[in-house]
Amino acid sequence: KIIGEDIVVKSFHKPRFPNSLVYGLLRASKAKRSYLNAKILEGLTPLPLVYVEQRKYGMLHDSYYACSLSTLPLTWRIIVKDSQFAHRERAARSIGRFMALMHEKGCYSLDFSGGNLLISENGDQVQIVDLNRMRHYKHINMRRGCKQTSKLHMTTLDCRWLAEAYAQQRGWDVEKCYQLILKNHISINM
Repeated sequence: KIIGEDIVVKSFHKPRFPNSLVYGLLRASKAKRSYLNAKILEGLTPLPLVYVEQRKYGMLHDSYYACSLSTLPLTWRIIVKDSQFAHRERAARSIGRFMALMHEKGCYSLDFSGGNLLISENGDQVQIVDLNRMRHYKHINMRRGCKQTSKLHMTTLDCRWLAEAYAQQRGWDVEKCYQLILKNHISINM
């Protein structure tokens, strides 16, 4: 939900028992994880503002995460469907560089999909949203890093552009990255 002109608030579903107890006592709520992951990804996601948790009898009842409204108007999902998008190559390469920066921070998103990647009109900026399902690693190797594309719809050419940018940013072999990404993405034809 957008509040005012520049704040987005995400409300998370009330967890059912026993998850309400688990989130209340043992595990961080989705709202808290979203906030903490946004802090780690500073600059790669809309600015995190606050998270709020409401509890009843020690169990998590409701939770909310607020961040600034992104100025990036497109998603990769929109770009993929538009065969005439003028900056498709730039957008794919930007996603590759973005993915490398995220991985260099040790963050691996379990929701790295076209609808969660916000992109500027000219394709040169990328941000990620939906941050609560993220894994953290000291090092993300090439195989795991390239598997990050498993929920992205891409053409073979999109894969090439993304792989080149990703590999160059990480200092890895472009062809190896390209072959791994080809194995992992969701194929589309244009």
